[in-house]
Amino acid sequence: MLAMSLAPNDVHENQIQFALERGIPATLGVLGTRRLPYPSHSFEMAHCSRCRIDWLQRNGILLLEVDRVLRPGGYFVYSSPEAYALDPNNRKIWTQMSGLARRMCWRVASKKNQTVIWAKPLTNGCYMRREPGTLPPMCERDDDPDEAWNVPMKACLTPYSKRVNKVKGSELLRWPLRLTAPPPRLEELGISSNNFSEDNEIWHSRVTQYWKHMKSEIQKNSFRNVMDMSANLGGFAASLRNKDVWVMNVVPFTESGKLKVIYDRGLMGTIHNWCESFSTYPRTYDLLHAWLLLSQIEKQGCSLEDLLIEMDRILRPHGYAVCHHQRQSRCRKLHQEAFISAKVG
Repeated sequence: MLAMSLAPNDVHENQIQFALERGIPATLGVLGTRRLPYPSHSFEMAHCSRCRIDWLQRNGILLLEVDRVLRPGGYFVYSSPEAYALDPNNRKIWTQMSGLARRMCWRVASKKNQTVIWAKPLTNGCYMRREPGTLPPMCERDDDPDEAWNVPMKACLTPYSKRVNKVKGSELLRWPLRLTAPPPRLEELGISSNNFSEDNEIWHSRVTQYWKHMKSEIQKNSFRNVMDMSANLGGFAASLRNKDVWVMNVVPFTESGKLKVIYDRGLMGTIHNWCESFSTYPRTYDLLHAWLLLSQIEKQGCSLEDLLIEMDRILRPHGYAVCHHQRQSRCRKLHQEAFISAKVG
């Protein structure tokens, strides 16, 4: 099981530092006015412990954002005094929140003491049976639930596509088969199953070579926190499945649609523009993988020096960066240079 810890970068950011130092996936973020940097149907479960978030504000927009990123049939685990509902104030909040969840078609799967677990519906059936004018409303048909880079949140429910609704929720295989099988949303990107399988084979070969090159340098269990800075379809991370590591798959904002394939594979990741700094603590990753990222930054007209400084900030002492750079030679033919760099202590 992979669990990503998310904390607001204005209150609990030090907790994320502790998590990363323990080798646990974690990131800074804000659940406020814009969507979280994840496509729809990314997570099987969302968990909020000691949860004092005001989920009722702005017509329940924050809870609706949780609904967007949950898979069909996914769970929201909520632990808070409101669920205990002993005093009048907590009882009022609980009544309002449970009413909102019911209108969102969530059902209570379990409730005990201060913890309640809601389950999201598997199909559009409940949505279609709601009375006209019920709030929150359904999202407009032209709203893309997978857009997640600087997109304002909306106080509306996202129905399932016809494909998802037809099969009652999810077409995903069980883990670990889903890691290497062509995911159902692959066709939305116009990528064939054959191309997907070829990508898996290529990355398996490349990762094998990486480890051969680094064998004389690294010790056992040198790596835990790994970042793929230009993740494409997640082939690099999938090739590390036999290593005791977790990989933050970072998809460039210009290719954000690929992140849904990464989550369908059972991996995790986020969207980012590498012309900007990455929201994490200094010295929190053991290995950075930058496949063609240096070339892409140059094409965007951003500073290559700034990117390298940012990589140095993220990388731990004695950490490694695997880079693959494509550049123009004097005869104007493209050639590629691959290199592995180690950060000094």
